[in-house]
Amino acid sequence: MEKAGKGTQLKDLNARFSVRNGWVSFTKPMAFQTDLGNGTLDGRVGLDQRLALKGTIEASKDFVSGLTGGAVPVKEPVSIPLTINGTLKSPKVNAGSPTDIAKGLLPALPVPKSIQDPVNQARKSLGDLLKRPGKK
Repeated sequence: MEKAGKGTQLKDLNARFSVRNGWVSFTKPMAFQTDLGNGTLDGRVGLDQRLALKGTIEASKDFVSGLTGGAVPVKEPVSIPLTINGTLKSPKVNAGSPTDIAKGLLPALPVPKSIQDPVNQARKSLGDLLKRPGKK
């Protein structure tokens, strides 16, 4: 998390774009690499430095582990949607909604057996309830 607060260095940029009506628009998503993970961005950058970009970053296992304090064991990078607005001098980077980020983390989390088959769990609970000695 500390890395994200200090700025992100982009490496190995790969972009194709066109210039039209005051905007540099990507003709295919721009691929990039960072210390946080690999990513892609699509959208446009204004010649007046305005940003209108959307994309994803595949957050590395090490980054996610550091961010969660190791509480979420991940076996593969976690896809996080990004939106970048503002200007080149003052970009506004927003990660996806908590729901979108949770979707990226869910494959990494083991699903308890009690949730895997809720019907059998409900039957067992009802059976246990009927077996209890009750007051008459």
